Amino acid sequence: MLESIAQVDLTDQIVVGFDGRRQTSHATLWAADIAHRRGCGLTLLYSYGLSYVGELMVITTPNDAQMAAAKTALDEASEEIHAMYPDLPIQFMTTVDEASWVLAEASRDAWMVVIGATTMSRLAAFMIGKTSIKTIQKARGPVAIVPNTEVNRDAAVVLGLDVERPVHEATRYAFETAKILERPLVIVSAWQPTWGLRPDEMDMAVEKSKFVEKMKETVQRSAEKYPEIDVTFEAVEADTVTALKNASMIARVMVIGSRGMVNGIVGTVAGSTSRQLIDQTTCPLIVVT
Repeated sequence: MLESIAQVDLTDQIVVGFDGRRQTSHATLWAADIAHRRGCGLTLLYSYGLSYVGELMVITTPNDAQMAAAKTALDEASEEIHAMYPDLPIQFMTTVDEASWVLAEASRDAWMVVIGATTMSRLAAFMIGKTSIKTIQKARGPVAIVPNTEVNRDAAVVLGLDVERPVHEATRYAFETAKILERPLVIVSAWQPTWGLRPDEMDMAVEKSKFVEKMKETVQRSAEKYPEIDVTFEAVEADTVTALKNASMIARVMVIGSRGMVNGIVGTVAGSTSRQLIDQTTCPLIVVT
């Protein structure tokens, strides 16, 4: 097993955070399926975890029992994956560094970083933060948060599109994901009539139609690059979180964009929409910076 991120070539890899628990095991198998479909390698990142005394983070060297447990967990995961995907190349990495930092660093080169959704108390989340949220805030590439639920394989890929401040890399990534999974793409945007008073149905239909045309213009470049993808557009009269949460219930996977770090400050999407959707979506959520 390799001990440093510098020792691992993560170019075009799918990197999954793994600690042997049920949540990360489910995410690992999801990541393996995507890697198999895409024809790329899978890297399992095992974090020994960190100790906290109050708000102080304490890094300790893992003992022999912890290292043995890590090897056992990784060997068992590899055996399970290879039973399903015999030819999938797998490499391993262990770290005593903070998992969110290592995963964020991995996102610079990896095709995607995958994290299993976990449950954490409000107090613990306040004190140390969820690995998924902290990783998204620091990431420089796509991060997938995978809940411990069954995937609806017959459902479409959903792209949450902000037409005013689109993240074009998220759009491209959504089209590529739809191609890999061989599923149609549904593009969803939250929409509200511009009038202070609700217009009559005909006026609202005209305005909504113009909004959909704007959605189409926003994704035109990617749509031309992936002409084989069946694309539909949905302008939903709701706030962004509600629109995307409802769409996630019938999605195979959802892709949204994050504006990430702007002048050292986490962007508003990473700090609000993504954070809420991590806790509320029922399908895998891919956040692209």
